[in-house]
Amino acid sequence: MPTTPQPEAPSSVWLMTVARTARPSSSFVRITLTTDDARFAQTFEALGHDQWFRLFMPIDGVLELPYGDAEGWYSRWLEMDERVRGVIRNYTVREARRVEAGWELDVDFVVHRSPLDSSGRGGEVEGVAAQWALGARPGDTAGFLAQACIFDPDNGASHVVVIADESGVPAAEGISASLASDIRSTFVLEVPHGDDPRSLATDDRSTLHWLVRDDDALQPGSVILEHLDGIELPTESYIYIVGEAAFVLAARASLLGRGIPKAQIRTCAYWRRGRRPGRIGG
Repeated sequence: MPTTPQPEAPSSVWLMTVARTARPSSSFVRITLTTDDARFAQTFEALGHDQWFRLFMPIDGVLELPYGDAEGWYSRWLEMDERVRGVIRNYTVREARRVEAGWELDVDFVVHRSPLDSSGRGGEVEGVAAQWALGARPGDTAGFLAQACIFDPDNGASHVVVIADESGVPAAEGISASLASDIRSTFVLEVPHGDDPRSLATDDRSTLHWLVRDDDALQPGSVILEHLDGIELPTESYIYIVGEAAFVLAARASLLGRGIPKAQIRTCAYWRRGRRPGRIGG
């Protein structure tokens, strides 16, 4: 695959190679990215929680990246030829591991499919990132620009609640593995299919609710909204809601209606149904 060579000067955008691919369940594709560039190993910091990054994917097998400092990367990208500059989407680092050559980064992509119509037509994979992930093979390349975390229980809460549809499952995994041992937690996670629930790094201080839609006609997050009133959420909790935009707004409104102060609720819309899936996780 043609790519621009790695720059001699330090860069914030890195050329990564697909090391492995996997299908952990019906709704997810897992891509493991790595690089043998020693400078990445020296500069990358695994932040845990819902650490996100910008993924640059090739166009027709061609990938050129806006190498250079973090400041100004977007302007450099806009100035590049649209036929070769990488397509950008935002995703979550599900897990980061040190290996002999530096780092391996696991990224989970949700395979969203269009709804079936009355004649049974539809079911196509939606979103350029899911399409890329399904077609990725070891040795393929992508660009990586590290960002930060959005999850930030800075109010000293002793109880954390994460509410997410399938696109937020990787973030929930990262958060569960990163919480301090004295923090109680509740995870309310919705997925499309019965084989999608997975193990989280939870213990007896954690409560985990897996909810399955099992109906492609249902809106993402709809099963959570149906059950949310019946799930105990301490009012002193820090609550983090992520996923499809309409679901995130509806879940926030539901919690505010229960009297939970808005200052204790943080939200992030990862994607919008009917438009390209755009962020961490799916």
